[in-house]
Amino acid sequence: MRQTALFWRTLREDPADADLPSHKLLLRAGLAQRFASGIYALTPLGLMAERRIEELVREELGRAGAQEVRLPFVQPLEIWQRSGRVDQDLPELARFRDRRGEELALALTAEEAMTELVRRQGVQASQLPLLLTQTGPKFRDELRPRGGLLRLREFSMQDAYSFDLDRDGMDESFARVAAAYRRIFRRLELDVREVAATSGMMGGSGAIEFQLPLAAGEDEIVACASCGYLANREAARRRPRVNVGQAEQELRQVETPGATSIGALAAALGCTARDTLKGVFYDRAGTTVMALVTGDRQVEEAKLEAALGGPLRPLAAEEAAARGLVVGYAGPVGLALPGPLVIVLDEEARGAETLVCGANREGWHLAGVRPGRDFTWQVVADIARVEAGDACPRCGAALAVERSLELGHIFRLGTRYAERLGLVVQGSDNVARPLWMGSYGIGITRLLAAVIEAHHDERGLVWPGAAAPYTAHLLTLGEEAEALEIAKELEKGSDGRMLWDDRSVTAGVKFQDADLLGLPWRLTVGRRSLAQGGVELRRRRDGETRIVPRAELRNLLASLLAGDARQG
Repeated sequence: MRQTALFWRTLREDPADADLPSHKLLLRAGLAQRFASGIYALTPLGLMAERRIEELVREELGRAGAQEVRLPFVQPLEIWQRSGRVDQDLPELARFRDRRGEELALALTAEEAMTELVRRQGVQASQLPLLLTQTGPKFRDELRPRGGLLRLREFSMQDAYSFDLDRDGMDESFARVAAAYRRIFRRLELDVREVAATSGMMGGSGAIEFQLPLAAGEDEIVACASCGYLANREAARRRPRVNVGQAEQELRQVETPGATSIGALAAALGCTARDTLKGVFYDRAGTTVMALVTGDRQVEEAKLEAALGGPLRPLAAEEAAARGLVVGYAGPVGLALPGPLVIVLDEEARGAETLVCGANREGWHLAGVRPGRDFTWQVVADIARVEAGDACPRCGAALAVERSLELGHIFRLGTRYAERLGLVVQGSDNVARPLWMGSYGIGITRLLAAVIEAHHDERGLVWPGAAAPYTAHLLTLGEEAEALEIAKELEKGSDGRMLWDDRSVTAGVKFQDADLLGLPWRLTVGRRSLAQGGVELRRRRDGETRIVPRAELRNLLASLLAGDARQG
């Protein structure tokens, strides 16, 4: 590609609305153009880089035995009705009727469709284990797009699903895909950490997220420097404290006018927040859920959903009052509501001798409340958010909380979707059993942003070979006939992997743009390099430079391209 023909434009200054390095360089280096909040068009350079990453992912999953399919975005709604997820508040699902009146779903998540495809195809036991993938665009009604390509409304993603006869087979497929993901991140030179995670609305267990440490990341991970424990904050555990609550006291009512917050309550009674019991209310399919944690804790909704096995919706104050709750003074002792109620107690609070909680009447609290004696619960689980300084669940050392960016998520689905959608296979014993499934997702567009975020310096991008839109950047300086001859020779042997800056601009502009774009190798030919005996070769990563004689150029370029192929 000659640069005079390239559909490309750079910016000399950082865009005013870009705050992260990847966002600034994405626009300054001419890789993308913003259309709206969270919606970007990729230019040829940006698309080439994204496609290189996509092919790398496809290649590594192929090594793991994957076969590629293409699923429709528009699907019969009845598939979703059979799976039981049609009434969930899924941002990836829109329902509509076509002109014939058929109910359809515009779906950009693939569990139902992939399971249905395998069922309709009539998979046989001899075809197992089976690993199917698809790569394509996704849309999410993201409320807070940010960071350029880091958090988008429209993006490209690769999904994969494994199908096995039993749990052991599912675990083996899970391990193969996990190994493929590790190879992907290694080839992109991303220092990714594997952390324990939740499976979210899709269900399943044994989830792992691949997280890139990043101060501007949207996720938080909990880490123990002592034993290496790592988990997404939504899934992280901690050792319960033993010094919560107060010593044994008699149960009594205390007047607490205006003490509707934990801070005001602790001040009024002269206790600490960890001596109190806080109730947070949710709705679960019409049932009121009271989640109880000590007053200095926050409820981790993902853990609460996992404990109850389904999605929840926080109750607004007005809705809670309409259900009979005394907002600011609600507590579990003697709580009676006209509708169904489930009380979930955090495991740490269960061990307290006595606590202070709401008395279910305006301006009053109860002191001396003992869990198990004065109130009961339906579920006890770890539902509190882990905070920095909490004790590691493995070794007891202090935990740290760090920001990070999720790049991939894998988990075991089990037989949930196969059972609901009727995907069964007859084994050698002639018994039909539901298949065991795994689910795997990796964001292609987000990987592009992560590569830029991880590989840049003060001058611009520093592409790893596996993701670079071009391997080499050829700069011709001046109008020397020999320089143009050399450039055309290199062009013929570049196999489309070289960008030639043939513009009539100053050398300074060419060097500046070359550093900004940051291709792995720069070849410069002009009067100065010819006087030194050939072409200047410079490696962008570390600036290492040498002169390559003209006679060696063809072999050099072939070597650079081959090295790039080995990297990805």
